[in-house]
Amino acid sequence: MTFHAGAAVLVAAGYDKARRPAATAAMLLRWIPSLRRPQAMARLLSVGEVALGLAGLVVGSRWLALAAGAAFAVFAVQVEALRRQHATDCGCLGSASSPPDRLHAGMNALFALGCVGAAALPAGSASAVSVVEDEGLMSVPYLVGLLTVALLVLATLAVAIPTRHAISFNPDREAR
Repeated sequence: MTFHAGAAVLVAAGYDKARRPAATAAMLLRWIPSLRRPQAMARLLSVGEVALGLAGLVVGSRWLALAAGAAFAVFAVQVEALRRQHATDCGCLGSASSPPDRLHAGMNALFALGCVGAAALPAGSASAVSVVEDEGLMSVPYLVGLLTVALLVLATLAVAIPTRHAISFNPDREAR
């Protein structure tokens, strides 16, 4: 399920970035200041993200699970690096600003581990479509759970993390 939830998150986040690439383009410029067309590169990367997610959901394979795991590992490293640079936005979502923090990096790392773990299991990297075909109506709870996990991850990135940063305070600063 982690692989499929990760694939769903890749599709949703990639689609949002393709529609509104400005935050991702700004993040790319932090890493590659000489990048000539950051918005075009952001859209290209987001299309790849959507394609990887859709392939994971529709086709499924060990290689796709490993590729998704690698993508989430890169995202985790990127978010942690941006957090250490005190960046205000990670570029993960196109329409919502999400500051990089440890929870954000940790979610990406857990998805990376889950996807790699799914690749190691015989049925763990099957497609979500094959789960539905094999289980019929019994797959409804699985699909509801999959959608719930994906929506909770996206809500955490889009709402919970920015809200926490907006209301948080530094106790050391308050004591002065």
